[in-house]
Amino acid sequence: LFLLALFGGFYAAVDLTAGEKERGTMQTLLCAPVRSLEIVAGKFLAVWVVATVAAVVNIGSLAATMARILPAGATAVPPSTFVLTAVMLLPITLTVAALFVAIAAFAKDFKDGQNFLTPVLLGLLVPLSVTMTPGVELDGYLAFVPIVNIALLIKGVFVGEWSADMLFLVLVSSFCYASLALVFAANVWEKNA
Repeated sequence: LFLLALFGGFYAAVDLTAGEKERGTMQTLLCAPVRSLEIVAGKFLAVWVVATVAAVVNIGSLAATMARILPAGATAVPPSTFVLTAVMLLPITLTVAALFVAIAAFAKDFKDGQNFLTPVLLGLLVPLSVTMTPGVELDGYLAFVPIVNIALLIKGVFVGEWSADMLFLVLVSSFCYASLALVFAANVWEKNA
């Protein structure tokens, strides 16, 4: 789920930043009577929508696959699990979209954008390996670790071991990280656009 959401925003961020610089359309955009904060907000929203659509389509595909492969009468995953998973992926897509837009602003062309964002993408995947370690469970401390918190909560939702207080802590901390990433993106664009 995470990987497809990340890749969904990856190429959109590169194209909307470095791709526009390479094509020469960024200068036209910067001459328009809009503030650079409005430009970065529009680019961020476009990248976020693409990443979110990729995540939601992936969750829908997972739900359809589970419904298809499980035999009739078998215990299926309730639809509320997939809805809750989609809600939990929102802060991740917000954070990733803001980070991608901010870092891609440094690139001069599309190839530079890919070179800048690939290490960021790989760095975002490293915390996910923690979730595959046996015995690692979501607790009060891990609820504040970005990416790991959402991944552990999604794992807990699918196996039926989650609580409302952990959901609250994870969502609040994740939305705080997303807000910080958006402020970072706006600052980068103010200085580099």
